[in-house]
Amino acid sequence: MISIKLSDAMGKKKVKMSHVIKATGISRPTLTELYYERSKGINFETLERLCRYFKVDVGELIKFEKDGVQDGIQ
Repeated sequence: MISIKLSDAMGKKKVKMSHVIKATGISRPTLTELYYERSKGINFETLERLCRYFKVDVGELIKFEKDGVQDGIQ
């Protein structure tokens, strides 16, 4: 499973969603979906804006967790 750790990044930096919206230009609905990990995907431009804003690498915003074998892929 792949998850977006936006809430963790925001917590570490102690910023509100409204500040991230103003600083990045990312829409509230998009950030809300990412924050609550309900998003089905993420646009590369959005990911780049978040990485630049939080000054982190992609790996600090996206987490891959192995949860067993699915569809024959390990």
